[in-house]
Amino acid sequence: MRKTAVCIFCFSIILSGCHIKPNETSSVGKADIQAEIKISSTFQNIAKTPDGKMVIEGQQEPTTYKDIDITINQQMDVPGHISYPNHSSVIYQEEVNITGEKATLLKISHDNFTAVTEKEKGARTDIIYWLYVTRPIPNDSNNVNTYILSATVIGNDADAKNEILDVAKTWNPKGALE
Repeated sequence: MRKTAVCIFCFSIILSGCHIKPNETSSVGKADIQAEIKISSTFQNIAKTPDGKMVIEGQQEPTTYKDIDITINQQMDVPGHISYPNHSSVIYQEEVNITGEKATLLKISHDNFTAVTEKEKGARTDIIYWLYVTRPIPNDSNNVNTYILSATVIGNDADAKNEILDVAKTWNPKGALE
């Protein structure tokens, strides 16, 4: 009965579009959490860090794993073009293989300030890794869905690339090919 209640509760959260904060603790049992993850993965764009933290599209705060803060995002782009954050430049791009399919990894330099705040204390440029895949949109040849596993470097940049690729091993972008 408890598992059924948890499943119904999880399903209602997913359908209601509630934001789920990462790393929250719960009094729900381990089996119930596994059921929640299984249900969520059916409806959500999710990944799991090697230390067991969930990364869920739409969560309010990033999930921290070692040297990166991770989020999952989705956007619509025109085929062959990816819109990355304003005030950013791509440092490099490479093709990688994740969970049996081709993805693109970008290393992006992103200004975390404006012309007004660039001289203020704390103004900085962030390094962000974007790992993305695109999927066609049924009945819309003018656009594609882009699914992004994004990692802002908060520690050692040399380790950050491998860390996002480790998380990507569990990532199942929404609309994944079966």
